[in-house]
Amino acid sequence: MSKMQEVKHNPTDRIIVGDSRQLLTQFSDNTFLMCVTSPPYWGLRDYGIEGQIGAEPTHHR
Repeated sequence: MSKMQEVKHNPTDRIIVGDSRQLLTQFSDNTFLMCVTSPPYWGLRDYGIEGQIGAEPTHHR
């Protein structure tokens, strides 16, 4: 098993969906090793690539 697979199957990993500005206030300092956020760019960017994320007719998938 590669390192990536080990991390992927780690039962302590969580995906939390919501507004990071609000959600992160609910956790104490030093809770996370990493936090990845993605601003709501739907419909605001055009990278000139067919099928790009954010070019869907609606923001719901």
